Amino acid sequence: MRLVLCHGCWDGIHAGHLRHLEAAKAAGDRLIVSVSTDAAIRKGPGRPYMPERQRLQLVQALRCVDEAMLNADPSASGLIRFIRPAVFAKGHDYFARDEPWHIDELLAIQAVGGTMLYTPGDVVYSSTVVFAQSS
Repeated sequence: MRLVLCHGCWDGIHAGHLRHLEAAKAAGDRLIVSVSTDAAIRKGPGRPYMPERQRLQLVQALRCVDEAMLNADPSASGLIRFIRPAVFAKGHDYFARDEPWHIDELLAIQAVGGTMLYTPGDVVYSSTVVFAQSS
């Protein structure tokens, strides 16, 4: 069974999230999604917009998601090493990122013999922008 892992905040699920998760699911047989806890989110004041249990519930409700769990670590590197997925999927907008947490995730998926998948996308959706504009 080819296991795929995604990790994120999922704070205001939008069409970009859904497309990402559907593309991740298409890369394997089983999709596990990690949801950052409230304490792990470092996106600035007033974030997250929704409490962790609500964000988890929304992710669990998506048909393409086989399993979802809370993750207290801002990075998925520890979870990657524990679950050992064949694929770790990130959105296309993370491709050129060089933040330490992203490098740790790259190293972790390589260490377990898996591959990094950057899902395609023609538009960058942002919960931060969407919610800020609606306030």
